[in-house]
Amino acid sequence: DAVTGRPGIVWFAVTRHGVRAARIDMRADLLTGQIERFAALVSRPAAGPGADSHALAATQAAVGDRLLGPLGDVLRAARRVVISPDGPLHGVPFGALVVEASGSREPLAERVELAIVPSAAVFLAAREKARTRRGAAPGRLFALGGPDASGVQLPGAAAEVASLVRAFARVESRPAGQSRDSLLRDLAGADVL
Repeated sequence: DAVTGRPGIVWFAVTRHGVRAARIDMRADLLTGQIERFAALVSRPAAGPGADSHALAATQAAVGDRLLGPLGDVLRAARRVVISPDGPLHGVPFGALVVEASGSREPLAERVELAIVPSAAVFLAAREKARTRRGAAPGRLFALGGPDASGVQLPGAAAEVASLVRAFARVESRPAGQSRDSLLRDLAGADVL
């Protein structure tokens, strides 16, 4: 779980062995700028080798070290990581951050089973619901692949939603442009988002 505030971020790592806090001192405007640059680099379609691939690799490592470095020992020991971001951290593609593992550096999503959740409370409630539903019929999956908050169509989002519809029996998808309230009503009945 992460809490952003002034002057930085506090990560809370919860493991079987206890809870550990790690503080990252960084001004919010600098953090937001780094996150925006990283998200922009990650969201561009690959155009082959060149300046962008070098910039992406450098940024993946720098942002990974900055955001996850203080918890490196916890991450190296983990098989499964659940991240509950706060504030500007919601825009971080955590799976693409490069972390050190066993002497090599690789994206977090290649190292561990990764889940990003809106809050620790939502994660715990969903986990409890899953425990009580074991053996029940598969849940309802809700997929949304419209434009981002600025209205820019996300590369590959429509194809990803279409592949989910083909792969799973109970998938609901909605076209872009749906109102926020309408979207929230549709999301309420979903088991998987």
